Amino acid sequence: MKQFVFWILIGCFAAPSQAQITLESCRQKAQANYPLVRQYELIEKTKEFSVSNAAKGYLPQFSLSAKATYQSDATTINLKIGDFALNRVAPKDQYQAMVELNQQIWDGGNIHSQKELAKANSDVDREKLNVDMYALIERVNDLYFGILMLDEQLTQNT
Repeated sequence: MKQFVFWILIGCFAAPSQAQITLESCRQKAQANYPLVRQYELIEKTKEFSVSNAAKGYLPQFSLSAKATYQSDATTINLKIGDFALNRVAPKDQYQAMVELNQQIWDGGNIHSQKELAKANSDVDREKLNVDMYALIERVNDLYFGILMLDEQLTQNT
């Protein structure tokens, strides 16, 4: 990365001598071409995705399940009570279907906390990236003034 910034600055100074390159323009070009600049957009998308995911906790949850079983042997009931006789054979196959709907009524502020945590993590990541960008600006400053010093030394030696 240092070589990248160095070659950008060399390219800026290799332009015709009539063109003046300012420190601010070098900083802007270095920031615009720095690969980590794309991270700002990714951090924002991650924050939006995390907040959106947390908000889905308020939506109702729906589930559907079904089960079918077949027994090789079934229970038979032979009962005789007085004049009443009960002879029943249980079916060998059984079917079960279930629909379940869950709605969160109160979560104790958990979803709100998840949203705030996602926003705070995003802010931390953005500030880490700002620190990296500050280090880039420092490198550009060092290179810019180093080139100016070399240029001044060359003019003094000739």
